[in-house]
Amino acid sequence: MKPTPAAGNWTADKVKRFWEYHGTRTDLHSEYFSFQVGAGLTHFLRQTGHLRQGASVLDYGCGPGFLLQNLLEEKVRCYGADASREAVDLANRKFVDNENWMGASVFSFPPLPYQDRIFDIVTCLETLEHLDDDTLKIVLREVKRLLKSDGVALFTTPNEEELTHSYILCPFCNTEYHKVQHVRSFSAAVLRAVLEAEGFEVLFCRGVDLLKFQPALPGWRDWSYGNLKHWLTHRWQDLMDRFSPRPFPFGRVFRAQAGEGGPNLCAVVRQPE
Repeated sequence: MKPTPAAGNWTADKVKRFWEYHGTRTDLHSEYFSFQVGAGLTHFLRQTGHLRQGASVLDYGCGPGFLLQNLLEEKVRCYGADASREAVDLANRKFVDNENWMGASVFSFPPLPYQDRIFDIVTCLETLEHLDDDTLKIVLREVKRLLKSDGVALFTTPNEEELTHSYILCPFCNTEYHKVQHVRSFSAAVLRAVLEAEGFEVLFCRGVDLLKFQPALPGWRDWSYGNLKHWLTHRWQDLMDRFSPRPFPFGRVFRAQAGEGGPNLCAVVRQPE
């Protein structure tokens, strides 16, 4: 009879070892979500109207700082926090000479070393899917504690991921586990319900394709009538948004880029007034 692999049990110590290892593997950095779509995430945040010069931004689970690198170009004051000391050290070395870099901190568990309600924006990217029920509630309450009453938080997670499609087998202990340590999957309805249960006001919660938010001007070899039409339409929408702005998430550019769905589940929330 074929043996059934045991399900992986992600204890806090195992999770820490897993991500400490990833933090030392610079050859794996291109697999980080924020490395792949950091510019698109920054543009997404810009559409909320909160990414203003001088704003304070915390990237909760910052890794080596790929999103922060993009945010620093927006002249906002950037902070980072991550469980991996290797990743935090790398981010601090990378940005030490930037006047808007406020530093990254190592944390093993909340609370983080920051006062209540001091951040205009908190980002928590591709993190919730790694958390068990108890830790999920703790992390969401920590984000809520850190967020200003008029600030916003951005959460991202895979949209309705089939976890078993990414399971692999450890041949040494016959244990199946998700190759990047995901333990749960969210739909838009489930994520909205979880966030509202913790007292957030949900402004936007839907699947999008964040690649569409990446700034991409076709090279001269790639120009076509379709590309030109798309580019001109986007420029016109941008112009209309500037002269006749609509509140997030109803801006013309944002609605066009968000489209009708996609693989990246994004939620923007704020503290209820």
